[in-house]
Amino acid sequence: MTKRKTEAARADGPPPGLFAIAVADRAFSLATDAVWALCFLGLAYYGYLSIQALAGQTTAANFALSYLTDAEGGASAKPWVVTTIVAVLWGFLERWLRCRKVGSMSKRSKDLEKLFDAQRASSGLARTGHAPTPNGDEHE
Repeated sequence: MTKRKTEAARADGPPPGLFAIAVADRAFSLATDAVWALCFLGLAYYGYLSIQALAGQTTAANFALSYLTDAEGGASAKPWVVTTIVAVLWGFLERWLRCRKVGSMSKRSKDLEKLFDAQRASSGLARTGHAPTPNGDEHE
């Protein structure tokens, strides 16, 4: 009996109102796309107006750009030198912190590996995770 009801439902076609729901879904989807497009166009228009208002004007952005890209080097070298020094110091600090963290975690990792497999061989890496030097010294 259940099979007959299923076959009868298929023969009747889609349920009533399905077409109206599909049309409404498409309409709201189109409306959402239209709102996004209008927002994008509005932002682009405001950007255009901003550029038009500032065209030919000396602004803080113009001054900063000329300061950083001066062809003769004068003032433009200062920010880049400072940025380079800060980046190198940051790199050394990160490396030191990483080696310190690897050193603190390596003992715990080694103990857990021995607990899992007592016959486990060492990788030959130093406590800090560095490969040994050719003369056998560890990096610190």
